[in-house]
Amino acid sequence: MEYRQGHYLALQKAAINGDWDKAREIIELDPDAVRTHITPTLQTALAIAISSGSAGRNRFVRKLLEKMTPQDVVDLVDNDGRTALFEAVVVGNMEGARMLVNKNPNLPNKSDKFGIMPLHFAAMCGFREMVLYLMELTREDILLRDDDAGAFLLCLLTRSEMYGEYL
Repeated sequence: MEYRQGHYLALQKAAINGDWDKAREIIELDPDAVRTHITPTLQTALAIAISSGSAGRNRFVRKLLEKMTPQDVVDLVDNDGRTALFEAVVVGNMEGARMLVNKNPNLPNKSDKFGIMPLHFAAMCGFREMVLYLMELTREDILLRDDDAGAFLLCLLTRSEMYGEYL
């Protein structure tokens, strides 16, 4: 891991800064870099870029997604089992979330290793537009679960005062 961290530090910086030109140079020399975990928490360049505050983040994400397969987007997870969609949700990056879902429409239905869904995160953060978007895309059997995850979602929606639209 230490080798990867040092080796991919330039890619990590490019992802944070939304510097696609620098990232493209790295990826041309190492095409697997688009699928490589580059931080100690197993984040990829995609996860880092989508949650960055840089002006060029979504251009960076778009270009990176062009080099990835739909399966990459759902299989590449951090040490908590979270896809890049979780990162987009946490910062309210609607454009990034849409790009990810366009690449793999099943992404909203993938939970992390704790059973938490991207929709849970959107409700936790109180991002109404993101909640509405993910509600449309999350499978009905997930939305209507009669278990702890279903109760958790109901609690989050209520706490975020989004219950008027859903209950």
